[in-house]
Amino acid sequence: MRNKLLIVIITFCFGVLVGGGAMFHLPTVFGSNAQGYVLGNESSKVYSIKNALLKKSNQQCPYRLYLQPYTSKEIAMYSDRGYCNKKYNSKFKDMSVLQIPRHFRRVIKFNVNKPIIVYRGITKSNNSSDFDSWEKADLPFEVGGSTCKFDELVKKEFLEGEIELSYGWTSASPILLKYKDGSIIEKLIVNEKHVKNNLGLRKTF
Repeated sequence: MRNKLLIVIITFCFGVLVGGGAMFHLPTVFGSNAQGYVLGNESSKVYSIKNALLKKSNQQCPYRLYLQPYTSKEIAMYSDRGYCNKKYNSKFKDMSVLQIPRHFRRVIKFNVNKPIIVYRGITKSNNSSDFDSWEKADLPFEVGGSTCKFDELVKKEFLEGEIELSYGWTSASPILLKYKDGSIIEKLIVNEKHVKNNLGLRKTF
């Protein structure tokens, strides 16, 4: 019994060291201003919505992918970072943000039932050759981060059906979506999971 207890204690301590304490608080994920972010329409601050982030999001969203109408500058580009477009203006209001983890590396597939325009944020400091066939979007865009800054938007039109976006490091490029007819994107089937536009990260200033 004593040996089993010792193993449990050692395992717990190892988890704390490896996880950097992130299992107990969220500033390591959202930065020092973690209290300035809320998840979706919930009024609770991030400090008190750990249960929503770790349980609700895993149950309802694949890999914590969220969909948010891009109606204000408070909408974050990522599901685990509070990075917002510093140059947001009214031209973005008919778009939606597909929030992804900052270091997402999986293939992103989703289905649409009408033509759509996909926008991706790119950075001049990294190789963006995956987007050479995309058209430059005439929209102001600046999303900062700890390692690089996304300072340009490119776009590409797709017909209805399944869309597959590149994987690897370019999977983590910010994703904006817009139906060509201007209608609201209420839900998507992303990686075979339904994602509704009622959950996502936004900043409170």
